Amino acid sequence: MDILNSLYDFFPTAVHTGSCLVLVSDEWKVELWEQKKRPMESPDNEKVFIRVKIFKKALSGQWLADQYVDFEFESVNTLADQIDRYVQFSIGKNYRENP
Repeated sequence: MDILNSLYDFFPTAVHTGSCLVLVSDEWKVELWEQKKRPMESPDNEKVFIRVKIFKKALSGQWLADQYVDFEFESVNTLADQIDRYVQFSIGKNYRENP
């Protein structure tokens, strides 16, 4: 949850639901989830990463899962920058601007 709280400062238009950060526009929804996994080779070393899920709005109004990717970075600044770039390139526009 600490990583999501830090990322919240970088994405001022995001809504913190308590379990994830959500960015919504007329056509797209982006969710940032904190995930944890324990590698088989060293179960004591739990890895924390951010899963970014992108959804496209269908004509029916439902959100359809479009794609997702996992991010692992040491620096929150680098993490926020890479997530921002990924989202913008994935949806093909700057989501921070009004249409």
